[in-house]
Amino acid sequence: MNIYDIARLSGVSIATVSRVVNGSPNVSEKTKEKVLAVIKKSEYTPNVFARGLGLNSMKMIGILCPDISDLYMAQAVDAIRVGRIHNLDYLRLGKTPPVMNQLKYKFYEKTIYSLLKKTIGIENGNFFPTAGAAVPDEINEFVHSVGINMVVGYGLTESTATVSCTLPVGYDIGSVGVVLPGIEVKIGEDNEILLRGKTITKGYYKKAEATAAAIEPDGWFHTGDAGYFKNGQLFLTERIKDLFKTSNGKYVAPQALETKLVIDRYIDQIAIIADQRKFVSALIVPVYGFVKEYAEEKGIKYKDMEELLKHPKIVGLFRARIDTLQQQFAHYEQIKRFTLLPEPFSMERGELTNTLKLKRSVVAKNYSEQIEKMYEENEK
Repeated sequence: MNIYDIARLSGVSIATVSRVVNGSPNVSEKTKEKVLAVIKKSEYTPNVFARGLGLNSMKMIGILCPDISDLYMAQAVDAIRVGRIHNLDYLRLGKTPPVMNQLKYKFYEKTIYSLLKKTIGIENGNFFPTAGAAVPDEINEFVHSVGINMVVGYGLTESTATVSCTLPVGYDIGSVGVVLPGIEVKIGEDNEILLRGKTITKGYYKKAEATAAAIEPDGWFHTGDAGYFKNGQLFLTERIKDLFKTSNGKYVAPQALETKLVIDRYIDQIAIIADQRKFVSALIVPVYGFVKEYAEEKGIKYKDMEELLKHPKIVGLFRARIDTLQQQFAHYEQIKRFTLLPEPFSMERGELTNTLKLKRSVVAKNYSEQIEKMYEENEK
């Protein structure tokens, strides 16, 4: 039984199963109980099911497998280390791995890696394209380390999908690969990625103004994405229209910060606030289950989630984790203040698209009071 079977037997989508096992708050208690009941009845007990998704899925392991053994953890760590050397340090660069590493890799291929793939239902897959949102480097490295051939690509509706993608050999972690034949790409003003070629749209149907704004007379299409070339590969940096300009004239790319911070086990959703502000702040939706566990460990008493998220020890926990994760960013890009939200962003309130992308203008409007308070408190 794999994740597809669990979704079918639970009567929910695969995405919902994923949210349940990852502790997302965007799932009702009734649905959560139904999914967990199916998992517990399956041949994959919660313990094995958690193991199958690997060490990097710490959110799920924490929920389904709080008592996982230190021995297995050590074995999983070694499997990831061996896979990283085999697939990233050698095969990715077109080199042959050392014999001992090959033997260890084959062992883990028949044990940990194969169980992971079977658990999530991809044991018969060959390669797995991903696009539409940035892939954090940590996830990219983990997926390749456990032998999942993920192909990172870039494209738009206007480009008839793929513009570039990574190849099996020679790709750089963090890139979206090499440009496909027949497509021209150049970097324009403000580092904007411009496209031209047979697969690039000639215009928007009955929208002359939009066409003129997006496509130059010589055929170059403005993507609205910023990026650069390195080692013949394309790298994305941010959406130009999403760039925030602080009141001090500094530009901040919110998606870069959000992508970095959302990998933290305690953070489920995050919205960076900075446009025309003196400093960067953030609205954060925690993984409530883990926050509750932390509160219990520390003996924190509370009546509801809103009160808990205001407790100094909880705020301190998030402050420390945020400061650690944002060290690589310039001082003016770093989050100075944040608010922990007792409810997640939702599609019902218009804060998320149907593909779960953040609608920044709606979030800014719906949480205007909380946002203003962060800046008011700083000025006192």
